[in-house]
Amino acid sequence: MHAPAPEQLRAALRSRDLYLIRYREQIVSRSRKRLGCRALSEFCMEMSTLLGSGVTVTKALTILSSRNIAPSLRKAAQDLLTEIKHGVPMSEAMEQQGAAFPPFLIALLKAGEESGTLDRVFTRLAEHYEKEYRLLSNVRGAMAYPMLLLGLLMGVMIGLFTFVLPKFFPLFEDGDLPLITRIVMDLSNAFREHGLFLLVVFAAAIALCVYISHLRAIRLRLDQCKLKIPFVGNLLRIIYTAQFARTLATLYASGVSILHALRISRDTIPNAAIRASFDRVIHRVRAGNPLSAALEENAMLDPKLAQTISVGEESGRLDEMLRATADAFDYESQKTLKKLVTMIEPVMIIIMAALVLVVIGAVMLPIYEMYDTIETRY
Repeated sequence: MHAPAPEQLRAALRSRDLYLIRYREQIVSRSRKRLGCRALSEFCMEMSTLLGSGVTVTKALTILSSRNIAPSLRKAAQDLLTEIKHGVPMSEAMEQQGAAFPPFLIALLKAGEESGTLDRVFTRLAEHYEKEYRLLSNVRGAMAYPMLLLGLLMGVMIGLFTFVLPKFFPLFEDGDLPLITRIVMDLSNAFREHGLFLLVVFAAAIALCVYISHLRAIRLRLDQCKLKIPFVGNLLRIIYTAQFARTLATLYASGVSILHALRISRDTIPNAAIRASFDRVIHRVRAGNPLSAALEENAMLDPKLAQTISVGEESGRLDEMLRATADAFDYESQKTLKKLVTMIEPVMIIIMAALVLVVIGAVMLPIYEMYDTIETRY
């Protein structure tokens, strides 16, 4: 017999009038990466459809694990099926899968298991992760063109410094060159002679920056600075508010206590500064204050959220108001993203043109000086 803990193994045996004589503890590595929003939405929708049709959890996972779905999702379904066959509840089986399933999903499943409404919980989860996926897709799609321009800019500059400029350098060997030309020549020579070393140094510098940015104090400071960037900070605040409101609405509507829902919703926000600011909010709610009053003092999220929650508390329809607020913030974030991309595109083009102009100037200035010298002599 298999069980997640010795106590559960002993209890399962006693239910069959048996006694535990000996057991062996087995540590199973569950280092699987977290499933993405798209995969989680697909998984929850499939489970909702199957459970709503009267299929048992075991049969639903058997069907899901045999379908032509993403390998990571199929493997997760197979592992869940193995644990559930051993008598483990689905929420506990998900906890044993490492980081594959987020705490938000597990908390809702626990509430669904207690109330016997797993099919409805999976429906809410499918809608939640589908909206999260759309939001992330909008952000990635909006940033794709600026990133393409940045890559093109780097490619053009590397091509100029490595292949084009060296062809002009023999013309400038005997003259007194302008400062900008000397700088460009030194950079070009460095690219050609020490390109591999510079690439290694650049990669090491990026790795070091990533490591430092993950340190708790540094990340907290960086996340605070992100929220203060003009225009970008407002966009991030809107996206985080929408994410928090949707998560809280889904948890609250599924019967999760408001304090537990606040903790889980806080942990889903990727900004460390906003997460840290929620300690006081949770403390005030635990002390008996309304959620809207506790959120009014939180300057990290959009102030509209506290006003909406206040209306929901007075009308007794908090989950509906939170869901409507999340949809409104999603729409606002899409408009803000379009404005941001509209601003970034000309800025990137101007930067690209300026750099190319500097390189052209570094080449043309010595040539004009050579012509002036020739005209003076002859």
